[in-house]
Amino acid sequence: MGRVWPCVLRRPHDLISVPAVDALPQVRRPGFLHGDPRPWIPETIDALVEGGAAPPLPWSADCDLLLTPAPLPGHETDTLLARLDALGRDCLVALYERDRPVWPNLLVGGEAEPPTLAAEALPLRAYRSGFRHRGRGGAEALAVLPAARMARLLRGSWRAAWGRGGGLANRRWLQTALDHERTLQQMTRRPGASALPAARRVLAVMPHFDDEVLQCGGLLQRAVAEGAEVRLVWLTDGAQGIADVAPEESARRRQEEARAAAAVLGVADLHFVDAPETRLAASGEPVARLRALVEEFRPDLVIGTWWMDNHVDHYEAFRVLRAAWPASAGNVPLALAGVWAPLPGGVTLPLDATTSTRREQALRCHASQLRAVDYARAGAGLAAWYGLASGVPVAERYWVLSADDAWAAFRASGADRRRWR
Repeated sequence: MGRVWPCVLRRPHDLISVPAVDALPQVRRPGFLHGDPRPWIPETIDALVEGGAAPPLPWSADCDLLLTPAPLPGHETDTLLARLDALGRDCLVALYERDRPVWPNLLVGGEAEPPTLAAEALPLRAYRSGFRHRGRGGAEALAVLPAARMARLLRGSWRAAWGRGGGLANRRWLQTALDHERTLQQMTRRPGASALPAARRVLAVMPHFDDEVLQCGGLLQRAVAEGAEVRLVWLTDGAQGIADVAPEESARRRQEEARAAAAVLGVADLHFVDAPETRLAASGEPVARLRALVEEFRPDLVIGTWWMDNHVDHYEAFRVLRAAWPASAGNVPLALAGVWAPLPGGVTLPLDATTSTRREQALRCHASQLRAVDYARAGAGLAAWYGLASGVPVAERYWVLSADDAWAAFRASGADRRRWR
């Protein structure tokens, strides 16, 4: 069940809706379930021990921190919930990334790689590090809460975000984590298509310059190679993307970079909505301009950003698409992707060596953005993690569902009631 009342949150200054809290909680005796966590979170365990905790052992009654991988829907979640219900309400629980990404309120890791890691852990560590410390080393993502609140969160209960919080349980993280968990439940109930549909007119609606590469650079190349008409629309103006120049110059440079990247991908039909970067909202002229572009182009596949992508503008990009959707567009498929929060499931699109290389070349066109964040390592880590599911080196992933199902899942998740001000 979604939210009944709107949830209003202040826009964070860095526009990333999940805060990263650096301080590990003080514990005495951590325990683990479902396998030794050291191959997955060695730096977290080292930090706990350095803080005075004993090395983690299999869970027992006297443990005060439960370390367990984020559960997959179904039996794994039910088993963990039974365990949480039996714990003391204030016993801490830390979910880490093994088979499923987490919505983190804690990132741990330095600029050097630890000596022992599970091979499957490397891609997500690289992905997280691209945003954390310019791509060096790795980062371990965890969701940490007391047992009672964690159980409410995994059940998608509104009570998970109710009451006083602070620190690891601050209000902004709790509200967005609840949206995330309910969205994952919607993905289980509405898995969507099992393959990307054939299309003759493909429309990509991206929040920022560079998202066309990071989110869907491979799919755009495939559409071009198959002879489809491809239209690429960017919603924001890029005026805030280069910190040391005037907004007008930032917008001009980033539009030039976007044109160069699109040329590498083979897309020539380009459109700029020019909504203010960092202030994108689902109202006014940007909605009207996008609606006109959709009506005129009549796409039979739309590539967009899923609403749980962990950036305020990316969340708003989905709301803009929904608000702009004309009745004439019908119930065509949407292929939803993202870069700031990994998709836990969906359709995997393997990328061959040529497509992957061209994707990297297109990303290098966004030189101004690569100076600020190591999007290259973050993007490569995410693509490698997606590839693991299909046994290929790199891939992209999409949640493919009809427009009507997408709007319905958005409402059912409760995320449609969130507002950033």
